[in-house]
Amino acid sequence: LFSITSCNKNKDLVSAFPETVNNLKSYKLTGTLESNFPSGTKISNVTVYYKNPDLYRVELVLPNSLEKQVILKNNNGVYVLIPSINKNFKVSSKWPLTSSYPYLLQSLSKDLIADQDKKIEVKENQTEYILKAKLFDNAEETNQKIIFNNKTGLPEEIYIYKNDETMLSHFKVDTLELDLELNEELFENNKTMETLKEIFPDEGIDFDRALTYPTYCPQGLMLKEEVKTGSNEDRRIILTYGGTSFITILEEYVSPYETLKTEYVDGDLYVLAGVVAVVGEDTIKFYEAGIEYTLASTNIEKTELVWIGDSLRMTDEK
Repeated sequence: LFSITSCNKNKDLVSAFPETVNNLKSYKLTGTLESNFPSGTKISNVTVYYKNPDLYRVELVLPNSLEKQVILKNNNGVYVLIPSINKNFKVSSKWPLTSSYPYLLQSLSKDLIADQDKKIEVKENQTEYILKAKLFDNAEETNQKIIFNNKTGLPEEIYIYKNDETMLSHFKVDTLELDLELNEELFENNKTMETLKEIFPDEGIDFDRALTYPTYCPQGLMLKEEVKTGSNEDRRIILTYGGTSFITILEEYVSPYETLKTEYVDGDLYVLAGVVAVVGEDTIKFYEAGIEYTLASTNIEKTELVWIGDSLRMTDEK
C-alpha cells in the first residue's frame, strides 16, 4: 500500500501545483524572458521574490545593462521603481491578479484553475498544459503553454502565443527556491531604491539617448505632424500619426530627480523586455535610458500599441 501511494503521489505532483503554490511561505525565482516584436527579439533577465501572504518583488534588467527596473507589491500598494532617474510610479492596479504573468507562480496557478477547457499532454518527463492567457485588459485573446517537470511538479518553461500561433514570449525558469527566509526589507520602497542606486557611478548614468521614430507601424498609419522643442537635456518630440487609425507619441528627455519623485497612474503592468510599461485604457507609458515614452490611441489594439512602443527603443536586437 505504501508503494502504491508513493507512486500516485509522484504522478500527482503536477496536478497539485495550485495547492503547492497556495501553501508556499516564500520563493525566489530567476529566469530569462524572450520577447518577440516586429522590431526584433529581445531578452531580459527576471528575478522574482515572493513572501506570503502578498509581498512581491520583480527585478528586470537587459543583459549587460546597469539599468534595472523593479515591480514592488507591499502593504502600501503596487509600485514600479526606476532608480536610474530616482522615480517611481504608484499604480492603481490589482496586480498581479489582473493578467497573465509567466514569471509568477501565483499567476500560473490562477490561470490553471480558471480555464476549465485547458488541454493536457503527459509525457515521460514533462506535462504540458495549453490554456488561455491574458496580456492586459481588453487585449486580444492569447494562449499559453506551461511545461512542468514531472519529478518536481514545478514549471520549467512558459510560452505565450497569439491565436494565429505567433509566439509572443518565452519564459524559461533558471532557478527556483521554495520556502526560504526573506527579509521584508526586500519589499520596502525606499530601501529598495537606495540599494539599486548603489551600483550607479557617483556622477550618475551618462545616457546614450536620441529621439526616435517608430520602425514598426500598422498598415495605413502615416506621420502627419511632428513638433520638436527644447535642447540638450530637455528635448522632446510629439509625433502625430493618422490614416486608417490614429496615434500620438510623446518622447521626452528626463534627468534624474534630486529627491524621489512619485507619479500616480492607473493601468496594468506589462514587461516590455527589460522595462515595465504601464498600460492604461488608451495609453502606454514607459521609461528607458533617460527617456519617457507615452503613446496614446483610441482605435489601435493594445498589442499593436506595445509593438509600436517597443520599436521606438534604441535597445539592440538579439
